[in-house]
Amino acid sequence: MGADGCIDWQHEANNGLETIWCVDGCPLTQIYQEKYSVMSRADFWVASANAVVKLSSPNNELDLKSTFKWGRVDAEQCPDSALRLPGASDCGQVQDVFLNRLGLNW
Repeated sequence: MGADGCIDWQHEANNGLETIWCVDGCPLTQIYQEKYSVMSRADFWVASANAVVKLSSPNNELDLKSTFKWGRVDAEQCPDSALRLPGASDCGQVQDVFLNRLGLNW
């Protein structure tokens, strides 16, 4: 799922997304269609990710609602979008981004 609301269904990193996002009837798609279709898919996916961060943080303390910015524009086609995804590896890439670059800790 890209920041432009587009999914490269051919990229292996997106395997399994069809169980939650599809044309009709998948859980996340259904929530979007029924309640949130006034916003772009891209904004919806970011808002959804922010909700998961809040729900998975201790005591729901990490609430990103006040920092959310609207206005992402959906793309219907996303050629080469898979190039922005990290390659398959161990947790080193995750550690580099979250610990080394963002300064978070375990």
